[in-house]
Amino acid sequence: MRRMPVLAVSGAVALAGLCVGTGQAPALLRLLSHEHEASYTTGAQALRQDSADTPRWLPTDARNVRIKSKEAPQRPLHLETRPAQTLMRFDLSGGRLPATCRPNAPHGAPDALSARWWPKSEARHATYSCSGWRVAFDGHTGYAWHPKSDAA
Repeated sequence: MRRMPVLAVSGAVALAGLCVGTGQAPALLRLLSHEHEASYTTGAQALRQDSADTPRWLPTDARNVRIKSKEAPQRPLHLETRPAQTLMRFDLSGGRLPATCRPNAPHGAPDALSARWWPKSEARHATYSCSGWRVAFDGHTGYAWHPKSDAA
């Protein structure tokens, strides 16, 4: 019965060696960290993908949608994961957030996950709550995160 962990570790070491040897180390790190990023031209395109990372409240007329999620394993050497930490950026120049989005008191941004397109400024303090997501705007650019991404 001890063969399974030995085989799993041996396979992981072989895969790591292959990835490093072929210059695919960044891909391996993404695989091991359960991190993924996607971008879409429109909100409609993002919603059609039916990804668990895309909130249903995202306006279909949103543009330049970027989503980054990270899931962490619950237990070592298991494929189970806990809910994702998710960040999203979108442009909403002519549209509005749906009626399900409500103004709320500003709330700080998450620190548990980062992306090169995520703002470093005060614009990242949420002023809306949309079906459990926090949303902030800097001009026409929306930044959203799921509360499970909150560090606090």
